[in-house]
Amino acid sequence: MKQGIMWMMAALTGVVMIAGLAGCRRSYAKEMDDAFNNLDLQKHTKLHVEEYWKTINNQERRCEGMVVEVRRDRGGAEVFIAVPSRITFRDYNVVLTVPDVAQAAALTRRQKIRFRGILNNYRAGREGGVVLTLQGAEIL
Repeated sequence: MKQGIMWMMAALTGVVMIAGLAGCRRSYAKEMDDAFNNLDLQKHTKLHVEEYWKTINNQERRCEGMVVEVRRDRGGAEVFIAVPSRITFRDYNVVLTVPDVAQAAALTRRQKIRFRGILNNYRAGREGGVVLTLQGAEIL
């Protein structure tokens, strides 16, 4: 019995560690996770979300995720990213506005990338899930 419990705890620890690494890198994961968590209307009131947004709007964030789609946008491109450890909306949960069209055009679907940009918008659905928009984003 004791060995079974220890085995289950070790397996659970491994799953938690893998889940933590599936999205943003650990060094900056907390900031991005905090943004996703605090903007989630399933967890917080609309007032909380609005007030929290005021504290993080126009701040830089870094993360990593998988490319879902790339589209031309005014003055650049939009890159739609899925951060696997978070709920997605239409298969993505981050939108990057990237000024370098050539760099964006070279991306492929399901490619894993690291990026950084300035938070400038969000969408929170009542059914859960948050989409963050980062402007002036750079693919690292």
